[in-house]
Amino acid sequence: MSGPGMTDEIETDRQPGCAHPRETFSFFGQEKAEADLARALQSGHMHHAWLLTGPEGVGKATLAYRAARVLLGARVVSGLNTDPEDPVSRQIAAQSHPDLLVLRRAVEGGKAKTAVTVDVARQLPEFFAKSASHNGARVAIIDTADDMNENAANAILKTLEEPPPRGVIFLLARTPGRLLPTIRSRCRVLRLPPVGTPAITDALISTTAMSVDRAQTLAQLANGAPGRALALAASNADELYTEILEMLGRMPDVADGEVLKFAERMKKPGAEPAYALARTVLLSVMTELARLQSGQGQLEDLRPIASRAPAAAWAQLAQSSEAFLSTADRLNIDKGDVMVRLLDSFQDTLSTTPVIS
Repeated sequence: MSGPGMTDEIETDRQPGCAHPRETFSFFGQEKAEADLARALQSGHMHHAWLLTGPEGVGKATLAYRAARVLLGARVVSGLNTDPEDPVSRQIAAQSHPDLLVLRRAVEGGKAKTAVTVDVARQLPEFFAKSASHNGARVAIIDTADDMNENAANAILKTLEEPPPRGVIFLLARTPGRLLPTIRSRCRVLRLPPVGTPAITDALISTTAMSVDRAQTLAQLANGAPGRALALAASNADELYTEILEMLGRMPDVADGEVLKFAERMKKPGAEPAYALARTVLLSVMTELARLQSGQGQLEDLRPIASRAPAAAWAQLAQSSEAFLSTADRLNIDKGDVMVRLLDSFQDTLSTTPVIS
């Protein structure tokens, strides 16, 4: 949860190792979505509630903050580009703008809650009941709306039904189907699709000055999500990717003890970034294996593993693993158990699938 001037040691709406979207002024790969939002804003008939949908890391929050700066009066350079040194931009970056409310999963005792709770959601009507401080506009960002439990979702309905004057709400959602139909029906939906690998590669090279080969690898692992690519670039993704790749290459003959040892590392105190990275790498590898077997993949170092099962088997593994991770987050399943489940599922795929020649 984040209101004016509030900070959490752990920010549940930040990609590990990356700048927060409120501090991010570069944006790429979502030109159509940005243009649609800019046109609505410039028309003078801005809808009061926007549902921004798309995979994690695709740019939903970055786009919402870009629009929020414009709505709250930051100096516009072009489109939704604003001056980072403008007082409004600086206030938003510092979480001190009184007319911006951000709702997210709360952190208690150093641990993130598994849902946006009703106590957090009740801040929305309270916020919009107050008068705006500056140019008359007020903005709320819910990151992410599909993290709301049922009571929290019901708590924001009245605000969506009776929109405040010059108030705009951005609801971000990875899986909009989980939202109440009454919430979806009151929002204008703006979909942010996965970004092409070439665009992510070019952005990584221009923003980090990394080599072309490394940028291409990380862009492919990002599965269309620029934010995920930046998180991978900011971490030890290369080393962990190599380690995981070596272990996967020896499956299904990897000893249970080795899997358990790896899983134990992911649950030690302070290992949250490594755990998040391992999840991302594993899911990205599974998806890329399916792409390679269907003639669309690019990571040649994965081809020997990919050739051991058909595309459908890898696609099913990626799909079931993604669903499991969503459930694991919701139920706060032990991190070590999550890793064991993912790796065991990988072993099972190889053990039960005929070798493809």
